[in-house]
Amino acid sequence: KVQTGVKEIRLRFSRVKFWLGVGAEFNKGTRQILSLAGLIPTPPPIFGRRTKGHYDALQKLLAQRQEMHEAAVKEYHKHSGSRGLHAR
Repeated sequence: KVQTGVKEIRLRFSRVKFWLGVGAEFNKGTRQILSLAGLIPTPPPIFGRRTKGHYDALQKLLAQRQEMHEAAVKEYHKHSGSRGLHAR
C-alpha cells in the first residue's frame, strides 16, 4: 500500500440521507464534512469577534471600487466620442 499522506473519507449517501430525513442534528465537524461533500448547504460563518468590522471594511471597498468603475466609464466615453456601443 502506497502512503501518500492524503486522508480519505468515504460517505454512504443513503445513510446520510436517512439521518437527514429523520431529523438528526450533526455536530460542527460533521456538518462541515457534509457541506464540503456537497450533501448539505454550507453553513453561514459564525458572527463574532473574528468578523467584527469586516462589514464596514467591505462597504468601503465596494464604494471605492464603484467610484473607480464610474471614473473608468467616464474616461472611456470622453475618448470614444459617443455614448453607446454602436454609433449610428
